[in-house]
Amino acid sequence: MQKTKFINPITDIVIQDDSLIETYSRLITLAAESKPTPVQSSYCVYTAGMTENGIMVKGSNHEHGITDTLTHGEEAVIAAALEEAGEEDPIKIIAFATLDETMVAPCGNCRDVIAQYGHPDLVIISGKKEGESAFVIPISEFYFDTFRKLSDLENIATSPGFLEALKAERTAYDIYTSPERLYGAAIITQNNLVFRGSFRGDVAYHAVNPLSAAIGNFRDGSDDISRLDVKEFVVVSTDHQPKIPYKERQHILEFVEGIQAYNNRSGQPLPIKMFQVNPQGEIIEGWETDSHQWYPFPFSPAHLGMENSLKKGIEKLLDIH
Repeated sequence: MQKTKFINPITDIVIQDDSLIETYSRLITLAAESKPTPVQSSYCVYTAGMTENGIMVKGSNHEHGITDTLTHGEEAVIAAALEEAGEEDPIKIIAFATLDETMVAPCGNCRDVIAQYGHPDLVIISGKKEGESAFVIPISEFYFDTFRKLSDLENIATSPGFLEALKAERTAYDIYTSPERLYGAAIITQNNLVFRGSFRGDVAYHAVNPLSAAIGNFRDGSDDISRLDVKEFVVVSTDHQPKIPYKERQHILEFVEGIQAYNNRSGQPLPIKMFQVNPQGEIIEGWETDSHQWYPFPFSPAHLGMENSLKKGIEKLLDIH
């Protein structure tokens, strides 16, 4: 039987190590044996993983409720690896058995989980069982935190968007999260309407994150149609650079995809400005990125061919008039 060709699609480097090829092939075969239950999406995620010391596990996605998930495939194998090997033997390979030869990108939430529990050199592999070719990508390619520094901070300090994001940061709370993880956010429209959002935790760990809260306020806090042309996002945190989880970055990208599709600007990102302030609310440093750059190789509706559904979600905001 012909061996599967494992290739890094970013560098075009083909894996030549026979032992790695055998390991990757075994993991894809193992992943194909997992038993997903995607009762909402009907999207099966067949997953397996291997720890640094060679312990192999399998897992898959399981869904419940209304558009909710019990576990994603990546979360399932990480949990299994933790049970089998413990934190001292971190998972180093996550494999997906796919129905065709496509590259798999973890969602934002799973990137956060992998960052917490995965090996720094973890790789993502994906391909068909006994397929001709498969992909191998270092997990580092799915992260981005090299933000551009902002100047002219003095003028920003009096802007309504910054002041509302600062207010949201000061009202954020959680019973578990340490203060350095909290931040506030705001959405600013082209006609200078501002919709803020703050972190709100709960005892069952189903927190509402600031940017997601701002999106909720944007949708439900006004009937002004002109707000549908969005200008930018602002994030504020005290005594440190804002630490924005990839789950939030995905939410912002989905929001931007819908807004830009509605405005006939599909594919165009929107700017995101982040600020570190001192306890008095004075800006210490600022950074800038955009909704595409800070979430590389995205898992989003537009990349899954569902951008029109996002556009319809924005158009629903017109129905109340």
